[in-house]
Amino acid sequence: MTSKVNECHPINGCKEIDPDIIQAPRFLSLDFSKKTIRTTVGVEHNRESRMQSVSTVGNKLIVQGVEAALKDVRKGLGWTLSIDQGDGDMIITGAGADTALVLFGVCTLL
Repeated sequence: MTSKVNECHPINGCKEIDPDIIQAPRFLSLDFSKKTIRTTVGVEHNRESRMQSVSTVGNKLIVQGVEAALKDVRKGLGWTLSIDQGDGDMIITGAGADTALVLFGVCTLL
């Protein structure tokens, strides 16, 4: 579940923003057998992303991928999702040409 988003620009610095501004889904579903991350059913902006790499570093599960540009919404970006396998804390970072995003949330098993 996405609970907090920080947006950073090289000139304006960083600020906390409402997750809805960047159309961040409240919940994500990770399917490791299909190597996909998708929004849950019933959200307005249904999306699916391909996992490019999955690894474990200590107690952290690290998933990485890339996103193509969306016309009038964003330029392409690379992203990393980190999940603490002990408590489920999650951080997603995304970096593009002129913006970086940091999303904080929590994961649960379904």
